[in-house]
Amino acid sequence: MQQNLEFGSSDWLLEHQSNGKLVTKLTPPRVDCSYLITAWPQRDDDIRTEHQLLGEVMKVLLRYRTIPKHFLADKLVEEKMPLRLICLRPSKLQGFGEFRQAIGGKDGNLPKVVLHCTVTIAVVIDEIGVQGTLADFIHPPS
Repeated sequence: MQQNLEFGSSDWLLEHQSNGKLVTKLTPPRVDCSYLITAWPQRDDDIRTEHQLLGEVMKVLLRYRTIPKHFLADKLVEEKMPLRLICLRPSKLQGFGEFRQAIGGKDGNLPKVVLHCTVTIAVVIDEIGVQGTLADFIHPPS
């Protein structure tokens, strides 16, 4: 995981309340969650099955720019910002060698083909906002 600096995290949002007031909140920081997707066939020499399976996964991942709501569960369903999905680009992971060592350590146990996928989520860190009317924000009281 790493913070996505492409999305401004110092921007302000204005939300209209039912009582006519406005609430300002900082835009939640966005975080890139990186995933490596691979397949291990039951037999080491079954490369065709491995490639077919990863090919089908790749087609599904490339179908979407954001993850559709019907695929989301738990708190992710309530996300106001869409969950951006980026696939098949070079990995930004720093410790890929450490990952490989953690999952097997020996070349025979390592995945031969890996798909890289990044999902960008918003991380709400502050629900407290400043309340006021539109006039208060345009002409703040001295």
